[in-house]
Amino acid sequence: MSLTLHLPKFEQSIVFFFYLSLEMAILFVGITFLVGVLLEILPPHRIGNILSSRNGKGYVIGAGLGALTPFCSCSTIPMVVGMLRAQAGFGPTMTFLFTSPLVNPLLVGLLVLALGWKFTLIYSISALIVTICLGYLLEQLNFSRFIRTDAIEKNSSEKHDKPPLPDARVKVALMHLLCDRSHIKIIFLNALDQYKKFFPLITFGIGIGAFVHGFLPLDFFVDVAGSENPWAVPISAIIGIPLYVRASTMVPMIIPLAAKGVGLGSIAALIIGAAGASLPEVIMIKRLVQIPLLLAFLSSVFVIAVTTGLVINNVYN
Repeated sequence: MSLTLHLPKFEQSIVFFFYLSLEMAILFVGITFLVGVLLEILPPHRIGNILSSRNGKGYVIGAGLGALTPFCSCSTIPMVVGMLRAQAGFGPTMTFLFTSPLVNPLLVGLLVLALGWKFTLIYSISALIVTICLGYLLEQLNFSRFIRTDAIEKNSSEKHDKPPLPDARVKVALMHLLCDRSHIKIIFLNALDQYKKFFPLITFGIGIGAFVHGFLPLDFFVDVAGSENPWAVPISAIIGIPLYVRASTMVPMIIPLAAKGVGLGSIAALIIGAAGASLPEVIMIKRLVQIPLLLAFLSSVFVIAVTTGLVINNVYN
């Protein structure tokens, strides 16, 4: 999106909207299709066992999977739907949801280039620890009861009478699937159906995010989140939530902010707020969960942002 930086603000928003709409359509359908293939190759009970909330390793695996997937906050949704369909543990699934947009290879690499290894290491470790703790806490508080079952149940196109693929080695199961074109077509049509369900929410959320992207006043952020403001970290986390900041656009934003005196803790809180709970993602999550879990999600991202920001400020001060 760096090509839009020299355009008028309104044109920046329009270009961002159409670019992101196309990208989200491709990502959403593609990821949903790949998740559908994965669920055909690996029986749901195996995925559920790997990411079981009864197994403490499930939280670490959920965090690790999130750290390895270069997804933005919105494109984690089809992965989360697939994990819930596979009866994965609620806590590990939430840990994945928190971690994926916050600590992934693309973002980590860009942070190293922009702010160095020390900042990136502290940011990553702090974010991972807090996400695991919050995933465990939400599991213990039984927030799983606020998942909308109608949003994760299978479509009629998936409820066919074909026998399931054999519960064998992944390679054998994959060969069975590749030889059955009708089965692949069903998975793809289901991915399209899933996208159609989310399309109005995706479009609305991207529209708001595009407007904020084009009209974001960086000078205002510098004024309210400067290093001399004791409330800079929580304010930065709150400001970040309406944004839809991609890893590819993060570096052009944080370098001038750091140069203008914004503290590194505030920058970390802004990154987590924007990447972890962007407004488009929140609108999409509303399709999956009830209000109590949505509020818990927003509060969790705020806690991750503030905790990480304060840790970084303490280390550098």
